[in-house]
Amino acid sequence: MTFFRTGIVARRFFTCMLLAAALLLTGCSSGTQAAALGQYSSQMNAFFDELADCRDEYEAIDENADDAGTQLLAVIDKMAGCVSDAASVEAPEEYANVRICAENASKYMDQSKQLFHKALDDPSAYDAESFKEAQEYYATANQRIGYMVSFLHGETPEGVTVTYEETPDAASAYTSSTP
Repeated sequence: MTFFRTGIVARRFFTCMLLAAALLLTGCSSGTQAAALGQYSSQMNAFFDELADCRDEYEAIDENADDAGTQLLAVIDKMAGCVSDAASVEAPEEYANVRICAENASKYMDQSKQLFHKALDDPSAYDAESFKEAQEYYATANQRIGYMVSFLHGETPEGVTVTYEETPDAASAYTSSTP
């Protein structure tokens, strides 16, 4: 969970970048754009704060506890909801890649959640295959969250190719070779 280790630094850096962008927009564009960017900044900060809270809950789980599986499922459920909320945030055009990554992360996190539940809901019938598959989806969701951080920093993640197309729908104008 490398995004957790850098989450606080990334969150603070992202906040500073969005604040600077908001100040620039205030000086050279309409107040509506600046307000939209400010709202987006607030929503992304809330997302990363909630994700950091999930990290803390996850790290507090004693894997030897009788209810470790139940605790894990509660954290995974919370994370899936958090990522889903981030995916539903309307992103300014310049952050369309972030929204696409959030949507993909949400899909992978939801699949991970379903598989973790399949593996752990019945303690007498632990499903190791589902647990392993859930971990793989979870890792992929976390990778997409890492991509979000990169795009928010104005960087293209390593191994990702971004294509810009002129379309009437800005959200579909950005595609990536890594879903």
